[in-house]
Amino acid sequence: MSFALTWLPEVLLGAGLKVAEQPGWRDRGRAQMGKVEGVMCHFTNGPAQGNMPTLRVLIEGRSDLPGPLSQLGLGRDGTFYVIAAGKCNHAGIGEWQGITTGNTSFIGIEAENTGSEPWPDVQMDAYRRGVAAILNFAELPASRCCGHREYAKPKGRKDDPDFDMDDFRGQVDAIMAGRGVVRAIIPKRDETGRPTQRRGSVGFLVRQIQVQLGEVADGLFGPATEAAVRRYQRASDLVPDGIVGPKTWAALDRDALAARREAPSADLQTLLTIAGQSQIARYDWNNRGRAPLGYVKGVAIMFARLHARLASGDPIAKAIASKAGTPAKDALGWYADVFRSVGMVNEIDGPDTLRHVFVLLLGLGMRESSGRFCEGRDRSANNTKAETAEAGVFQTSFDLIGADPLLSTIFTAYRRMPPQLKSVFAEGVRPKPDELQNFGDGDGRDFQELCKNSPAFAVELAALGLRRQRKHWGPINTLAAEVRPEADALFRDIADAIDRNPDLRSAVLNGRSP
Repeated sequence: MSFALTWLPEVLLGAGLKVAEQPGWRDRGRAQMGKVEGVMCHFTNGPAQGNMPTLRVLIEGRSDLPGPLSQLGLGRDGTFYVIAAGKCNHAGIGEWQGITTGNTSFIGIEAENTGSEPWPDVQMDAYRRGVAAILNFAELPASRCCGHREYAKPKGRKDDPDFDMDDFRGQVDAIMAGRGVVRAIIPKRDETGRPTQRRGSVGFLVRQIQVQLGEVADGLFGPATEAAVRRYQRASDLVPDGIVGPKTWAALDRDALAARREAPSADLQTLLTIAGQSQIARYDWNNRGRAPLGYVKGVAIMFARLHARLASGDPIAKAIASKAGTPAKDALGWYADVFRSVGMVNEIDGPDTLRHVFVLLLGLGMRESSGRFCEGRDRSANNTKAETAEAGVFQTSFDLIGADPLLSTIFTAYRRMPPQLKSVFAEGVRPKPDELQNFGDGDGRDFQELCKNSPAFAVELAALGLRRQRKHWGPINTLAAEVRPEADALFRDIADAIDRNPDLRSAVLNGRSP
């Protein structure tokens, strides 16, 4: 049977709020609600991570209290999760303004919060607007909103929520009267006329979003698509609300345009073909298997760029291509015996040494991330600070920058550009949600994002980093990064193709690089 509160989603959506209806909510409840006499505010006292990690508990209940435990859950991003249309076990014994039938008379909202964390602005704004919308619909004053701690008896039995309820009611009252300050409601369309897309949307535009974000393109905007949109919004410094409105549409358009500009020319396709058909692309790396094809192609393109820049006297390329130095700092010096055993000599500045740096670099990326451009930090380590959190295909951290001023030059240059070679490196790789998380703030956080969002940056930085601070990488220190003759053969073929073809060299040099 359907219970009485089936109007909840429509009322919340009408207030411009984000709503996620949970399966079976219309038929969920302990019994039918009585007349709605108010709204009771709670917090979940749940986990610190996630948007609404207690949702399942709110639906199913606890061992000591059967569910549902509230009609609504409120996520940290301001999403209202519609859980039940009937009576819920959320109030217990108590009284507010003479009303003692809490579960029967009050709609319960459980907002996700540990009980000690700061409340996000977007969540509090949604809390106030949601309560105001419900009270307006029920034709009740703001005074009919109470906190669980205010209702519960004996006094002190409950402590939620932890914010000032008098101030909260005052702001709810202002919103109900049209005087309140609220976050701007997301417009229904952008400037081009495209409708805002959110959970529950269907059709071509949803499929377009899914394709761009690498999700299954079924045209249904469900939880997986919403999560993917949130990840994209976080990476793009947007409010991670999971709604594709004008600002998110604009960011998607910008990134799609950058990807089209980045698409390899016919000349560069020659290099991609060489890389894709190379023996190293079919090699099974020790304990790693075959590399993602995009990794081999992307590193090959970056080698081509630096090979062409070396011939033009570029200082970064010259630094990478310098002869082997002291083993304490330089990976080529440290790997001297390994290179010598396969006939690769690094005693002269120039293109051969540059090629061998990339041979080692290719092996390092396989060891560190299995060639995954989007790799996040090692979760088994405690490096969660912005300066030390590793990121990208070579698992590099921001503290490498201090090893050479040229490393800082590379960082500064790439952070001013659109993403570089991401579409190439993405071939054969599907990012996992936790890989896209960045840690800390400031330059260190930007560094992590840049490593994953612009793999060309990660390659160039690591190539020079190997020459300046080889101890930055464990697989280099233990000689675990493989040096393969097949990789040398690939980069030799790439260099030969560039040296024989002036148009190809020009196309490579026109690629966006410092």
